Amino acid sequence: MKEQQNISWLAASLAAKLGEAPDVAVVLGSGWAERADGLLDGIERFDLNDFENWPLPRVQGHAPELRLG
Repeated sequence: MKEQQNISWLAASLAAKLGEAPDVAVVLGSGWAERADGLLDGIERFDLNDFENWPLPRVQGHAPELRLG
C-alpha cells in the first residue's frame, strides 16, 4: 500500500473509531503515561494493534495505545 493511501486509510479508521474529531491533539512521551490519566477526564483507550497498518512503537516502555479524553 502506498504511503498516502495508508495515511488516508488510518485517518478514516481513526474517524470511525473516535467519532467526533477532537479539538486538540497532544503527543506525550512515555514518561507522561501516568500523568496523562490525571490530565484527562473520561479517558477512553484504543489499542493501536486494532488499527491495521498502524506503525507500532518498537521502544521498550512505549505502549501501543491512543488515549482520548
